[in-house]
Amino acid sequence: MSEPERSVLIEIHQAVSALLENGTELAIDVSTMPLGAAEVARLEEALGHGEVEATIDAGGKSRVRETGISGVWIVEHYGEGGTVLAKTIEICETPSVIRAHREDIEAGRDELGRRLLDSIH
Repeated sequence: MSEPERSVLIEIHQAVSALLENGTELAIDVSTMPLGAAEVARLEEALGHGEVEATIDAGGKSRVRETGISGVWIVEHYGEGGTVLAKTIEICETPSVIRAHREDIEAGRDELGRRLLDSIH
C-alpha cells in the first residue's frame, strides 16, 4: 500500500470516528487527489463491498455504492458518454445525493393528494 493510500484510509478512519462521536460528515474528493487509477482501485478494494448500490438519474447520472465499512460510501457522478466527472468517498449515514429534499417531499405529498382526490371523483 502506498503512502497516499494509507493517508486516505487514516483520514477515513478518523472521519468514521467523528461521525460516531458527533455526527460530523465528510466527503473526500478522490478525483482531485494525486492518485492513479490503480491506487484508487486498491483503496476501493481495501474498503470492500457493501450491500447497497443505487443509480440516480437527476441532473446527470450518479452511482452510490456502500463499502464494506458501514458509513463509508463511494459516490460517482458521470458525464456524457459515461465518463466519471467526480468520485468521492463519503463518510455519512446516507449520502446526500440519495436523500429526499424537503421541497421534493412536499411536492410528492401534494401529488399524492391530487391522485387521492382524482380517485374519489
